[in-house]
Amino acid sequence: MINLRYHIVSITAVFLALGIGLAFGAAFIDRATVEALNRNLTDIEKQNSELEEENALLQDQVDIAEEVEQDLIEQGLDQFVAGELEGQEVLVMAADGLDDATIDRVGTTLDAAGARRAGTLRVTDRVALDDDSEVEDLQEILGLPEAPPGQLRTAVVRQLRSVLAEAMQPAEENTGGGDEPTDLEPVPGIVAALIEGGFLELDPVDPTVSLVPAAGLRLVLVVGHDAPEASEGLLLPLARALAVPVLTDEDAPPGPLLVAEPLLEPAGEDEPELVPYVSTLREDEVVGTRLTTVDWLDSFAGLAGTALAVDDAGLGRFGHYGVLDDAQALLPAPGP
Repeated sequence: MINLRYHIVSITAVFLALGIGLAFGAAFIDRATVEALNRNLTDIEKQNSELEEENALLQDQVDIAEEVEQDLIEQGLDQFVAGELEGQEVLVMAADGLDDATIDRVGTTLDAAGARRAGTLRVTDRVALDDDSEVEDLQEILGLPEAPPGQLRTAVVRQLRSVLAEAMQPAEENTGGGDEPTDLEPVPGIVAALIEGGFLELDPVDPTVSLVPAAGLRLVLVVGHDAPEASEGLLLPLARALAVPVLTDEDAPPGPLLVAEPLLEPAGEDEPELVPYVSTLREDEVVGTRLTTVDWLDSFAGLAGTALAVDDAGLGRFGHYGVLDDAQALLPAPGP
């Protein structure tokens, strides 16, 4: 007969066996696990060391490339574009809020190419029309006392388009390369009024040059997502309006218009992906064939391409240049 003592001894023996088995098994597994982890750690440390060396090499290459790029801009740009725009009158329009250094480099590059510029015309944040005083001031300038903000901006684009399109028509006689400046033309009324009202701002360069000449003007619009949205809400519609023919001049050739934009920084994890403004113009089947665009403006290629492309556009040759996938080439091809 099996008594209680037998049961207790049996159960104790079972648990003792289990404990001994677990102890030996755990010791074996721990040693195997530790050895595997040590091997993995050694491999990871080796890979990490190799990656650090590779990253250091890549960083050195990036630093060298940036140094060469800067040297090209400072030392080689003037020589590369010299004489390309000799005597040609060029107007730069840009949105206030873009990097001043980039805008200044555009101007100095055009100057190095021989262009004649009255200055840079900036679109200020007053065109946002998010204040009653801004709306009232623009209503008074345009003579539209009851017009809402959207209608006012459309009217500004229409009037600027009229003035600039006329100035961008070819001059009857090519004055390029002449030493004597052309007679100074008065600033068109709408432009002068917008400057006085603070909607446009002029950074003067040469007071002996017409801001908007009677003919032969070449226009560069500088855009970018760093500028206030309202400013681009004026410049981009103006670009489209100048590129697309209207009923009164449907057969007119497109004017020498160029739109340039700095390269966008990659979007962060929580940031929306932005589409470059030049890409929206390039993909338009009508607009894209009637103007020139340049991306990566804040680079040697972008600045040099701007000067060369302005020259091409004045001769009726248009294209899209830069490093984006929708660019046709890095730089304009040499002309005939």
